[in-house]
Amino acid sequence: LGCVPDRPYLGCPALADLEKLFRTELVCGHVHRFRHYTIDDLNLVTTSLSRFLENLREKNPRTLYVAHVTRDDLILGFMAEYQRTRRENEPPFEGALIICGRKTKYQLSTEVKDMLSCLDGAPVMVVELSTHQAMQKIHAFTPKLNIDD
Repeated sequence: LGCVPDRPYLGCPALADLEKLFRTELVCGHVHRFRHYTIDDLNLVTTSLSRFLENLREKNPRTLYVAHVTRDDLILGFMAEYQRTRRENEPPFEGALIICGRKTKYQLSTEVKDMLSCLDGAPVMVVELSTHQAMQKIHAFTPKLNIDD
């Protein structure tokens, strides 16, 4: 028998939980590893860059976005929006991005990988699964209490 206190917060996966689930680490934004995201705030990005940027500004600030590795425009737009909100007096940017693509078929471009590794930015994770598989795993995942929570 167990009890999960503060279900809306601790009952949702943190990025550290997703690192374990996908056996990977954040590429950048390591300070945000213990930020929690609800399943309701999981968002697969299939739109244009302009619509995605609009969503970043209008949706719940703590949204977990999932995008395909071939969408360099969305990845760079995500990082640019994070940097913009840090410069201006705006509410904190709390979004995170999971970049998906099967290892044998798609790779994150070297240029984008270099940009991400040099930034002290928003949390970004690269997962070697399709977007569909990654979202299925997140939906099926039951987070465990973490000593750092």
